[in-house]
Amino acid sequence: MTVVVRLASPVDAAELTQLRFEWSPPPAPAPPAAAPDFAAHLGDWMRRQGERYLCTIATAGHEPVGMAWLAVFERVPNAHERLRLSGDVQSVYVRPGLRNQAIGERLVRLLLDEAGRRGVTEFTVHSSEGALPFYRRLGFVGSDRRLELSR
Repeated sequence: MTVVVRLASPVDAAELTQLRFEWSPPPAPAPPAAAPDFAAHLGDWMRRQGERYLCTIATAGHEPVGMAWLAVFERVPNAHERLRLSGDVQSVYVRPGLRNQAIGERLVRLLLDEAGRRGVTEFTVHSSEGALPFYRRLGFVGSDRRLELSR
């Protein structure tokens, strides 16, 4: 089975909806129109976001098997660095039967590479405990300087 990993666009909204619903299912029972309605919403949202979000998708044949998202945001400029971009890795998901085959790694690496080409220099991720080794293998490290507050 060949898995293709590429940048996603609003055209991929239906496939990304399948993955989003698997990763974070809607409350049961979801009405039959829930997926098409969300796919239309997601496609519109992606178009409105433009360069502020990047998404990668993995497909095997015509089936979506994984996704990863990156929120890109501008940080306060410095006198010597007028454009300071950061990215937050979000919603990384690979279908359970295909995990541990480097698909997630390929999804995230493509996100990071593309973001780097666009000038993003710092990246964060809010991970589950179980995924920490995955992100560490990709080069993410903890820092005593980063703190978190949830309200």
